[in-house]
Amino acid sequence: MSDTFKAALWMSGAIFSFTSMAVAGRAVSLELDTFEIMMYRSFVGVIIVLCVARATGTHTQINRDRLGLHFIRNISHFAGQNLWFYSITVIPLAQVSKSLPKVQFVVTDDPLSKATPPHRTKGRRVRLNSWFFFNL
Repeated sequence: MSDTFKAALWMSGAIFSFTSMAVAGRAVSLELDTFEIMMYRSFVGVIIVLCVARATGTHTQINRDRLGLHFIRNISHFAGQNLWFYSITVIPLAQVSKSLPKVQFVVTDDPLSKATPPHRTKGRRVRLNSWFFFNL
């Protein structure tokens, strides 16, 4: 299996994971607060990481050498993820899909200048600034 194909599989898995998390977060947001969603996500994540580490034999590499740095990283990640879950509950689902990395399944008002890749415009001119800002 080539490295390019492996990378494509990893990217496809990431897109599927982000999309699933957005849809699931939106669905449970009617009953749970964003802090509760993050708490359950963190618990499940820790269990998955520990199971994978145990299965692959890398659990001995988990240590407390840089606990302060891990705490700072975790706080900033938790704040960003919590705000992301909050944002997907208050904006329309069509815009949620645009917030996912490179997952655009929303047709905009001007698809020739924003949504169409340059190689698929059939000779039509695409403004670079529209293409750049659409893909941010």
